[in-house]
Amino acid sequence: MSVISDYQTMTARCVKLSLRNPEMIIMSLVTPVMLLFLFYYLFGSAMDSAHFTTSYINYIVPGVLIIAIGQSAATTSVVVCSDIQKGNLDRFLSLPISRSSFLVGHVVSALARNITSTVLVIAIAFGIGFRPEAGLLQWVGIVGVLLIFMLMMTWVSVFLGLLVKTPESAGALLMFIQVFTYLSSGFVPTHTMPTILRVFCENQPLTPIIETIRSLFLSSSSGNNWIAAILWSVGVLVLSYVFSMRTYKRVVSK
Repeated sequence: MSVISDYQTMTARCVKLSLRNPEMIIMSLVTPVMLLFLFYYLFGSAMDSAHFTTSYINYIVPGVLIIAIGQSAATTSVVVCSDIQKGNLDRFLSLPISRSSFLVGHVVSALARNITSTVLVIAIAFGIGFRPEAGLLQWVGIVGVLLIFMLMMTWVSVFLGLLVKTPESAGALLMFIQVFTYLSSGFVPTHTMPTILRVFCENQPLTPIIETIRSLFLSSSSGNNWIAAILWSVGVLVLSYVFSMRTYKRVVSK
C-alpha cells in the first residue's frame, strides 16, 4: 500500500506542477486547436476535392490529434528534464519513497494532459463540421489506438527528458513530431506527392497510425495499416520503456 500511496502522491505533485505552469498547459491545448483552424479555414477551401473521399475537416482531424499528443509529450520531456536539473530528483531519492514513483507520477500526469488535449480537439472539431461515421466498435478502436500512441509518446518523452541535459533540448521532441506529421498523410494524400517524398511518407511510423484512426472515424477499410500501426506503436513503446528504465537507473545511481 505504501508504494501505491507514493504513486498517488507523486502523480498529484506532477499534476499540481503542471497547473502551476499555465503557459505549458495553454500551449499544449491551444497549439493543436490553432492548427486545426489554420488548416481547415486557410487551406481547406484551396484543397482539390477530387483528392479526398470525405470533407477536408474529416480528413485532417487524425493528423491534428497526433500533433496534440506530440505537444503534450514535449511538455513531459521538459518537465522531467527540469526536475532532474533543479535537483528535485535527488531530493526525492533522499526520502523513504519508491524510486519508481518519480516516473509513474510523470507518466500518469502526462496521460491526463494528453487525454484532455485530445478530447478538446475532437470537441472543437465537431463544432466546426467534423462528422465521423464511426459506430461504437470503431470508437472503441479509436480510443485504443490513441491510448497506445499516447503511452508510446509519453515513454519516448520520459526517455528524452532523462537523456538530455537542458529543458530546451527536451522540447525538441515537438519539432520532430510536427515534421513527421507534416511528412505523412495527415494533411494531404500521399499519392499527390513527388515519388521520393511519397515513398518516405508512406513508410514512416505516423502514416499507418493516422490512416488507421482515419479509417475508424470514417468506418472504412484500413487495409494493413492497422497492423503496421500496432507494430510501430507497441515496438517503440517497449523500446522507449526499456531505454527509459536503463537511463533512469543510471541517473539515480550517480
